[in-house]
Amino acid sequence: MKNKRICAFALAGLLLCSTGIGYVTATAEDKAIDFAGIISESDDGFVYKNYYINENEWLIGDNVTQPKYNDAQQKDYLRFLDCGNRTVFGPRVRYEDFVCRFSVIMDDIELASSGASLGISFNRGTLYSFANDCPGFLFVKAEAGTAVRATQGQMDKAETGTLWLQYKEENAIDLWSEKGKKYDFMVIKSGDEAQLYFAEAGDTESMKILRATVSGVSGDGFVAACGIMGANFYLDSFAVHELSPQSGEDLSSYSVNGAAAVSGGVGVIGHGGSLVSAKKNEKFAVTYDVKVVGGNSFTLDLDGKFINISSDGRIFGSEGLTLSSGGNVDFSLFENGTSVRLRRLNGKVYVDVKEGTVYETKAVFEEENAAQTKYGITAGADASLIVNSVSVASLEATIDIATHNYDPNVDLEPIRPKDVSFNEYYGIKD
Repeated sequence: MKNKRICAFALAGLLLCSTGIGYVTATAEDKAIDFAGIISESDDGFVYKNYYINENEWLIGDNVTQPKYNDAQQKDYLRFLDCGNRTVFGPRVRYEDFVCRFSVIMDDIELASSGASLGISFNRGTLYSFANDCPGFLFVKAEAGTAVRATQGQMDKAETGTLWLQYKEENAIDLWSEKGKKYDFMVIKSGDEAQLYFAEAGDTESMKILRATVSGVSGDGFVAACGIMGANFYLDSFAVHELSPQSGEDLSSYSVNGAAAVSGGVGVIGHGGSLVSAKKNEKFAVTYDVKVVGGNSFTLDLDGKFINISSDGRIFGSEGLTLSSGGNVDFSLFENGTSVRLRRLNGKVYVDVKEGTVYETKAVFEEENAAQTKYGITAGADASLIVNSVSVASLEATIDIATHNYDPNVDLEPIRPKDVSFNEYYGIKD
């Protein structure tokens, strides 16, 4: 009983001194659109409908058009026609680490010349930055099929410069083979790397395949779907979510086990105590703000499996988690206070640690029997931790997007160049 009382007093003291610690800095809010939203207007008893996009939140670039609304025929998409350098669509906010999902329907493939490309562009310095000047993935029409090009950085699959001749592989996917065919895409960017997933729409097994990784792409900027070199296609949906969203999970909903306590959104864990989520997830990114105020280890937990981070710099996993790369970290980062992110999907678990302003992947594990699990954090036997916040983002390949119809209470008239400064309108950092 005496030891429990001492531990309780220590936790109370840590809670009193832990306010004001914050390490997660979010740059943007999550954005998603299904292009099914409408605006209705009445005139002499007639109701006219059109598809609606809030242009204060979304950039609609050159040669990007919305179809006319028709009650008899659903046309909830954007048409990219004869794409050029300013043919883009994306949110008017910047992201650093994110997951972007989008779907396209191919159109007029026979008119596209060799070199026509579509894809995603990120770390964009301005809203109208050219895709070739920014990191991203482009799907290029070639005579033999579809090639994938990294516009910046180093792509692991690249055979010729930054070009991956994807059509040479068995079961290659050729976007340019059939008009009207739909494809799903997902890009996950964390720190210096971005990972690419894509497959024909509805092929959930193929969407689990990590197709390519590009490195050397740290930084922030706008994220946009884009087309160049005369490509024609329909953008069927588009969504960008932060990996460390600003609106984190409520720690008060977590199970408190052993020497642990939560107050005012701050958790304190000591001597083997733990915090465990109320929710279960399978594919997700969970980020903890951690400060080790004493002791030499803590673990990141996955319902019986765990990843240990110790003061000697080692990162190792329990049974069911096999280290495939990395495995070392500077533990003083946690003693000074930093963020650690666990990304879990498709049988892999990534441990990302924030150094300065950038996350770096410090370890990658292969996971056996991955399924929906709770997640949490546990202090080492002699350790005390402050967990200032927790945030979670889904890494599911497809998500539901709520339709946003025009609402006069929240949707203002679109901004125009004359209404704001040049830099603000074009998204240039001051």
